[in-house]
Amino acid sequence: MVPCTIQDVTVKAKVWLYPETLESVLETAQDRLEAAFNTQKSLGWDVTKSWLNAYLYVEGIQNIELESPLDDLLVADDACTALKSCELTLAGRTW
Repeated sequence: MVPCTIQDVTVKAKVWLYPETLESVLETAQDRLEAAFNTQKSLGWDVTKSWLNAYLYVEGIQNIELESPLDDLLVADDACTALKSCELTLAGRTW
């Protein structure tokens, strides 16, 4: 057995929706991110802001401003990440 360090990841983001989009899309985006995180995590897998944005964007979301993490998380070869929490806040609605 190889020892592995777990690096917790907390995702926080402000989200803008299109005017006609239901707020339930925030839960859809969060579920999508959690599912992707659980299937793709592995030893040495880096968590990048672009990857997070890609999985948070679902139909109806106009913009996302990541508040955490602020930078890409570079993970050592003997470590892996775990999604500790994901908090999406409705920041407004806009075209």
